[in-house]
Amino acid sequence: MFEKVRATAKNTLLYSLSNFIGKFSGVILLPLYTSSLSAELFGLFALFEVVFQVIQASTALGLKSALMRWYWDSEHKDHQKQIFFTTLCTYGLVNLLSAGILFSVFHLLAQHVFQTPISFELKSIFILSTFIRLIVDMLLLLMRIQHKALKHTNYQVLHVVLFVLGVALFLPVLKLEVLGIFLAFLLSYSVLLVMLLPYIRQNIEWRFRKDILTEMMSFGLPLALSNMVNLILSLSDKLIINFFGTLKHVGNYTMAFKISNIVQLVVVSAFMNSYTHVYFKGMDDADNKRLFSRIIIYLILTLSLISLGLVLFIEDVVLVLTLNNADYLDSIQLIPVLTLGLIFGGMRAMLTLPLSKYKKTKVISLISICAGLVNVGLNILMVPVWGSLGAAISTLIVQVIAVILIWQAVRRIENEVLNVLSYLKILAVTIVLGSYIYLNVELMWIVEAFIKLGIVGVWMLLIWNIGIFEEVEKMRIRQAIEKWKNIGQIRENIKSLKK
Repeated sequence: MFEKVRATAKNTLLYSLSNFIGKFSGVILLPLYTSSLSAELFGLFALFEVVFQVIQASTALGLKSALMRWYWDSEHKDHQKQIFFTTLCTYGLVNLLSAGILFSVFHLLAQHVFQTPISFELKSIFILSTFIRLIVDMLLLLMRIQHKALKHTNYQVLHVVLFVLGVALFLPVLKLEVLGIFLAFLLSYSVLLVMLLPYIRQNIEWRFRKDILTEMMSFGLPLALSNMVNLILSLSDKLIINFFGTLKHVGNYTMAFKISNIVQLVVVSAFMNSYTHVYFKGMDDADNKRLFSRIIIYLILTLSLISLGLVLFIEDVVLVLTLNNADYLDSIQLIPVLTLGLIFGGMRAMLTLPLSKYKKTKVISLISICAGLVNVGLNILMVPVWGSLGAAISTLIVQVIAVILIWQAVRRIENEVLNVLSYLKILAVTIVLGSYIYLNVELMWIVEAFIKLGIVGVWMLLIWNIGIFEEVEKMRIRQAIEKWKNIGQIRENIKSLKK
């Protein structure tokens, strides 16, 4: 079990690195965007990205989730290359048809969504770059399924470098505006696709399995439907805030969401990219239930520690990221609530795995759609009273409700060993200690920094002593500390991670 935990932790670090680099590239590019594009053109680019997200969700048909579930299924372990060939062909055909439809109706988007004329060149480059991006995404997914985290990260980093160089050339030098951004997307992803052609040949067998595809579609379509509905409903909070408030309220909520979403990007997304494939590969193993139970605790511990640190120093983080712009100070009060919601979001993502194992995707879809509808209703009720804070509280409530519903569904189909008492202990300690920020104590910054670091230390001490870890886990942690505390052996220790 500990070898699987070690592999999951190592892969999670690699995915976190690639996610961080991708996020950091956005920071690097922001000055290029703002110096080369007017506010109107930057808004046009943002709308194009919304269209891309809708296409990405609508054309997936749940095939990605189905591929993760079927690839390591013991019944099909000899048909993995056929399964991937079938998935890739179907996914490519659906996206090709979608590209053709999008090209023919793009004038309607230009008229009703963009509300500005779109050139033939921009339309063509956007659609072509979208198609290639989606195909490359499927190939990178296969790497994650096969636990090739380092290879996946290398390709992600390569794409970021190529994309940043392309934007640096096409925007300030060649003055191509929004067209230049999508040219950078097209060229960077095209290079990756060419480089990945040998990888495609290694992982396909030229046999289309219609029988398996039928099963995969039955599994994936409910997830695709819920993803589409959730994507649409996820836009509702900002629209409702704008309806009952002002654009400034929307801006503060968006800033708070982006900052708290760092936890989602660096921890939850990276962790699920790593562990999901470990779970499905070993879903028939005898120790999989115990591993699953402990992994949830490790995830909640990681999320809680990072969230506590973020919340305690949130005022400093906001001031740095907004360049001390007073217009964004209202976002500070929203971040603790949104961050707590992300902890429950991580639990929710984990608890969907047993349901996917037993192909209960209709249950996941139903809960997701209901959660989205409840979120809209709560926003309508709470935003007029509490403004942006009402939207944040609504998000938290919905995540808690979804976790409870999914947990009940899991209990009905499989007797998972879920230590709910440990989850509650971790959350209680984190919430109580994190509440320090609401005391509004005025101290010198150095004194306050030491107090906050002390609170993090108290959190670690309490977690160690309230029965979260088993004795064998404590022994492993002591061994790890003993191994890594020697600075002189840091190089050897890093090399050992590659084994």
